Amino acid sequence: MPLEEITLKSVAERLGVSVPSLYHYVSGRADLLRLAAEESAVRMTLPRDHGQHWAVWCYEWADYVRRAFVADPALLGEFLNGAFGPEWMAGHMDTAIGVCVRGGLPDRAGLEAFTLVSECALGAAISEVHFARAAPDGRTPEAGLRLLAYRDAGELAHLHRLSVSGSLGPPSFAVAVSAMLTGIAVRYGADSGDIAARVEQAASRAPR
Repeated sequence: MPLEEITLKSVAERLGVSVPSLYHYVSGRADLLRLAAEESAVRMTLPRDHGQHWAVWCYEWADYVRRAFVADPALLGEFLNGAFGPEWMAGHMDTAIGVCVRGGLPDRAGLEAFTLVSECALGAAISEVHFARAAPDGRTPEAGLRLLAYRDAGELAHLHRLSVSGSLGPPSFAVAVSAMLTGIAVRYGADSGDIAARVEQAASRAPR
């Protein structure tokens, strides 16, 4: 069940038990949501390492996280409440570091790559959820920026030029992730020349 649909009543009906019987196991809806989020975290699996470029593996992980949170936005709230604790993160971090080390990067670079693409995925998920909720009313951030850019062209000259050229929208998720991973490669002296192309290719294969 999506977390937004979880209540003591809905879970009791799904299980065929009474609501009072659930109180033998949980203290209330908040406790139920925490347990559900922890179970969701357990089910979040890492990309399979089949020898792909380390940057592609990092992108695949980030895209998976982004999709998971967009599919169930209530997970974002539980994430902020600490449902995804160190015991869940540690194993994922260690695997990611290993993939990056296999690609010729030091341990620290692997940690930075995993942390940054995970944060990028969370930010992208928040933006997508916000957009989806605002879109029916036409109140998307991009629409608001475009309106301001046209109305205040003299004061917002840069935004106005971007709006006129059709370039006002945010970068694609693949572009954002590849830019971060390219920066990490440059920082640690690794080959960065084809990271953007590899990530873009991986993105083109991902389900829409």
